[in-house]
Amino acid sequence: MRRKFEISATNAALYDAYNSDPLYKHLPFLLLVPDPVHRDTSSRAPNPQDPPPFVKGIFTSGSADATWNLGCHHNDPTGGGKVFTVHSAPLDLFLSWGSSGQEVKRAWKDNILREDIAGPKRLVGRTWYGYLGSTMGQAESDNPPAQELLSKFPEKCKEMGIPVSAMFLSSGYTVDPKTGFLMTFNWNYTRYPDFEGLMRLFHSYGIKISANAKPYVSNFHQSFEDLRVKKALFHDPITGQHSQTQVWSGLWAENSYGCWVDMTSQEGREYWRNGVKDLVRRGVDSLWNDDNEYTIPDDSHTCRFDLPHGFTNPGSSSLKGGQQLAGRVGHLTHCELMGQVSAQTLEETQPGRRSFVLTRSANVGTLGWANSSWSGDNFTSWKNFRGEVAMGLNAGLAFLHSYGDDVGGFAGPLPTQELFLRWVQSAVWRSRFCIHSFKPTPDARNGTSEVNEPWMYPEVLPYIRAAILRRYELIPYMYALSWEGALEGKAPMTWLGWDMFEKDPACYDEQVLEGQDFWVGTGRILVAGVYHPGVKERSVYLPSSASSTVPDEGYFDYHAGNFYAAGQYITVPTPDDHIATFVRAGTIIPIGKPAATVTTKDGLSSTTADGTKIKLVGDGGVVELDDWRGIEIYPPPSTSQAKASKWSWEWTEDDGESLVDANLPITKVKVEYELLGDEVKVTANWAKKDFVPLWDELWVGLPKTDLRKVSGAIEKEVRGRKGFIISIQ
Repeated sequence: MRRKFEISATNAALYDAYNSDPLYKHLPFLLLVPDPVHRDTSSRAPNPQDPPPFVKGIFTSGSADATWNLGCHHNDPTGGGKVFTVHSAPLDLFLSWGSSGQEVKRAWKDNILREDIAGPKRLVGRTWYGYLGSTMGQAESDNPPAQELLSKFPEKCKEMGIPVSAMFLSSGYTVDPKTGFLMTFNWNYTRYPDFEGLMRLFHSYGIKISANAKPYVSNFHQSFEDLRVKKALFHDPITGQHSQTQVWSGLWAENSYGCWVDMTSQEGREYWRNGVKDLVRRGVDSLWNDDNEYTIPDDSHTCRFDLPHGFTNPGSSSLKGGQQLAGRVGHLTHCELMGQVSAQTLEETQPGRRSFVLTRSANVGTLGWANSSWSGDNFTSWKNFRGEVAMGLNAGLAFLHSYGDDVGGFAGPLPTQELFLRWVQSAVWRSRFCIHSFKPTPDARNGTSEVNEPWMYPEVLPYIRAAILRRYELIPYMYALSWEGALEGKAPMTWLGWDMFEKDPACYDEQVLEGQDFWVGTGRILVAGVYHPGVKERSVYLPSSASSTVPDEGYFDYHAGNFYAAGQYITVPTPDDHIATFVRAGTIIPIGKPAATVTTKDGLSSTTADGTKIKLVGDGGVVELDDWRGIEIYPPPSTSQAKASKWSWEWTEDDGESLVDANLPITKVKVEYELLGDEVKVTANWAKKDFVPLWDELWVGLPKTDLRKVSGAIEKEVRGRKGFIISIQ
């Protein structure tokens, strides 16, 4: 495939997931993986003495706009190649190589990005792995007031049997009631007469709030004149005035003139810091940094470049008067600083709690402050639904380990019943699961009449509910993958040919490369969704690791319990109630309750930052204690001639809320199992127990068709499924 990619960032609303370029991010990572089928494209015959091919990695740390030309360039007689062009100096390139893509990614983590960007510091809290609610339309409502609509959401979720962990509050709370224009850090008391009360209501249901904020000011913004006088806006050297551009200021396609806040200026950062403090004071838990692509109208416009202590940027050569060209600094340096101020202010105002910052745009440095991202304002269609999966796989390679999309599509028509169902069933397996939309109609331009919600199609609600409940069961596993990513640089979601499967030739078949199947934890859970209408069965390839040092034990169909050998295509049913899911033999999956939970009875986990006590089930609430832990294990059948004799995995847990530093108490549990005739021997040990969880034993579940017992364990049925209880030593 020959492609060109713009390494830039723009507000690419309603993008085509396959063809739009650039999109929202500036993450210049390139991996070149040898194709085991068509490895040698030269005219000479392969030489057995040739060294094994390496996976090559190229990374540039600058924030200036750039272009990757992958195979489109050709110049006789030198031939073709891959060309990287950076539009403003300087150019920093880091070359890495290894025997696998994961080895290169680990080298990037350990040697280039280091702990500040790719370590546990920005570990996503447990709350943000649940169902994340959001709707722009309801937040924009004037009649009835937005607060009235939103206040019904927690009880509606309870009525529908849908657990929910957070609500992303769109920018309608900032709209000036007189002009109808958006003004960040402004308060619309008509729509939200008791904002603090709304926050306490959500918190009592265990729902955290992330508030939308945008880093520009329109010319009529209440802080515009103050920022202009303090020179905290970009400067146009031609006019000698502040830099003017069009900014989004209201409902769909409503724009006005305004300016980007210069985050390299101390005054610009102070404006942002004070705004975040006010949000926290009113009960907000988290920042949703939106519209932060910083599309400055001209790279010759300048910014102050008065950076905070310790902040470095490759484009930092001095200009007269301490100013810097916007193009040389890189537009997304401001996005990075916006993330830094947001995270630091949250930690200052919420002592002991880890911050959560969602960012739409990002350069590499932003990842050191923002925990999570998403694919932006997508358009509802089957095609874009398919493309979102590929975008998520690429995001994971670029260290966006908490990433998802607006499930059901942000803009465009409402998804059909089938599209919405299949989108949810696939998306619950990704590291971020959020249903969000804005679908204005001629009769409701504020988007209040058509909203993507779990219960929008009653006929398939049982299937939607089951998928979301399964996600909540898997939060311990998802959270363990997050720890694994922070410590080892492993993405939670990868393509089928990743790591130990890179040398499987079938992974380079067109069906696999052009498909949307993916790993959730490489080599553990394989998810094969339904990405076309009317599909009731799926052909799925089960990758083989036979050419690596990892034993190839085969796969279990999670739903049917059938066992399949690796390295083959199989066809399985995909009825409305589930998509195809496979678990590789030897896997261990920690699971919890199918509910929103808190990890402690007191403290940060059970009380929000504004002092609200989360109401538990026993007190009439919907949140449960995280006082039960199970594991699903998948030993090969006794007849499979297993190549390994023992399987093990160690995972990490903590309270999911406290600041991640050297003093964070954590728990590590190591589970091993082996086959003993007609039984399975399972042992569990505390590898570390500084954090004391509310559970002290494990329920062990086997594949559905496995009739073996766990030796020496007590049999116990949980939620209609046979299992066994073992103690943790």
